[in-house]
Amino acid sequence: MKKHLYVQFFTALISFTAFGQSSLFFRNNSSHPFLVSVQQTGTVSLTNNEFTLLEDTLLPWKFDDTEVFRTNRDSLTIPLGDTVYYSVRLQSNFDTLWAKLRIVGITGGSSLDYSVSGPGFSGDWFNNVDFHSNDVVLAGKNAIIRFKPDNDDTTFSRNIRIALHQYSRYEINSADFQNPNVLNAMSYNIQMLPFGVSGLQQANTRADLIPNYISPYQDVAFFEEAMDPTPIDDHLTPSMALNGFTHRTDKLNEGALPFPWNGGVLIFSKWPIEYQDEIDFELCGQQSQDCLANKGVKYARINKLGKKYHIFATHMDAGSQADDIAARYSQVFEMRKFIADMNIPNYEPVIFGGDLNTSPLSLGPEDAFAVFRDSMQPIYPSPTGHFETNFSYTSGKFIDHIWGDSKHLIPLKAEAKSITLTSINDDIWDLSNLSDHRTVVGRFEYPDVTVTPTQDNTICPGDSVRFSGVSTNPVYEYQWIQNGMPVAGQTANEYFIPHASPANTGEYDFRISYTAVLGEPLSDNTHFFFPNGAITDYVNLDIDRGLLVVVNQPKCSAGIDDLDKENLNLFPNPNTGQFILSINQTISASKMEVYSATGDLVYQQAVQSGANKISIPVHAAGLYFVVLKTNNDCHKLKLQVE
Repeated sequence: MKKHLYVQFFTALISFTAFGQSSLFFRNNSSHPFLVSVQQTGTVSLTNNEFTLLEDTLLPWKFDDTEVFRTNRDSLTIPLGDTVYYSVRLQSNFDTLWAKLRIVGITGGSSLDYSVSGPGFSGDWFNNVDFHSNDVVLAGKNAIIRFKPDNDDTTFSRNIRIALHQYSRYEINSADFQNPNVLNAMSYNIQMLPFGVSGLQQANTRADLIPNYISPYQDVAFFEEAMDPTPIDDHLTPSMALNGFTHRTDKLNEGALPFPWNGGVLIFSKWPIEYQDEIDFELCGQQSQDCLANKGVKYARINKLGKKYHIFATHMDAGSQADDIAARYSQVFEMRKFIADMNIPNYEPVIFGGDLNTSPLSLGPEDAFAVFRDSMQPIYPSPTGHFETNFSYTSGKFIDHIWGDSKHLIPLKAEAKSITLTSINDDIWDLSNLSDHRTVVGRFEYPDVTVTPTQDNTICPGDSVRFSGVSTNPVYEYQWIQNGMPVAGQTANEYFIPHASPANTGEYDFRISYTAVLGEPLSDNTHFFFPNGAITDYVNLDIDRGLLVVVNQPKCSAGIDDLDKENLNLFPNPNTGQFILSINQTISASKMEVYSATGDLVYQQAVQSGANKISIPVHAAGLYFVVLKTNNDCHKLKLQVE
């Protein structure tokens, strides 16, 4: 969403209510749509010119109050001593609510009483300015109906506001919270901007309330536009802690002052945050004035019951001008590079998202959504529920997202939905909204994969070696891979070579194959992300299990150690056969040998501590192994010749 980060010194809000006229407003904080109708009775029959039904449909989870009905109340409309009744019916697929007005003609105008009734309760008549409420169950969902007038009735212009407030915004199975292979993540742009910038007010109050509407089984929540330090540090953070989110990253670009301001992205977790990092975006869209906020990506590695989750949260630039589009385009690739630079094992889950300011409705070649799709190849969760975001009921208008990364562990199932967080508390009654964005919640269920460290080995012919260290629950389809090719008959989670030969030299991977179903269950919005329907993805996950070098030299049969990368390095790699071999001073003068992937010796020379310039004879491109021999040890490195 576009934000203008400048200080507005004055905001003039002029409201006018017609003398002798009243309206009925309805706030639908529920998952139910309603059809609206009105019936008028009493001692006088009024025409449609004297009362108006303004809305015949109420959509679910509306941000704002909707004026559904308006009536005149002057003495010409309702003469002295006459009484008019209005029964406004709100009919859902399951239940009916009634809002009733009783208007009695008095000297100079009319009096107004109001009443609300629904399943399980019949409403009393009121004429005061107090709050009134009733608990109600609609379609099995617990809710509360709360209502009050805007003002007294001295000008015969009292408006009545009714809020239907569903208690459970979204439900998370309690079993998910105890399952290390399921992560429930939330992204929420909370619009808490510094310096009184235009937007929603009452930031402190909203910051206090937001955590109360988050499921007790939510694992992770990351926020955007969390810039203003007072509501974030003094209100949101302690309130999140009280609701179980005791772990928090720093804000993106914490301490940036005065301009550019901090990036306003931070991550809360109920599980330990083991490591955090961030990057700044290089470009920003001048047209949207986003350069006044120091945007980028915030990263957290989270340990949920022993399983690592990698969260990348961001707020990308807004706007539709050329420089805005160019900035978003650049930011996609910056995020992709940041994820790659973290060197996260491919068997650990990566989840990224936030306010991406990109929508599937715009799929032109210059749009960041298309760039995301083509360069990031994200895992789209299946959209469920009422999933429309950012001010609009336009189908497909999604700009806030939570996606998985297909270059890492692919989930068995993934679902996401957008929900509207509102409040009916006294101190925020007139505002209602907790933000100008809807929040997005995603559920990711991953295969249970356990991996121990890789096992590099340098051995001599005839020695035995065992590769292991990977298991799954349940057992999936397994296959051992040598130099990219399946090893016939090796389909257990261990691979034992009793008598190694140079032919066994190579890189070994353990392949796990499983099925992931994405795009189910179907919803009205599924086609935006899955235009060809649900996808059954047959996943082949290759996990590095180590390097085996069978050295065809008898004298290397003793004193072979694993590679100590701090003592030995070569660069560049890949190369064309020319490279620098750097040897730590702790290693004495020694001999270097280069072996092919089949174990054949192709080159050797004497080397010493420090930088050694190596130029091997031209050979076919492919994988080679550099073996450094000392009197007591044998070290090794991979060499890729192009």
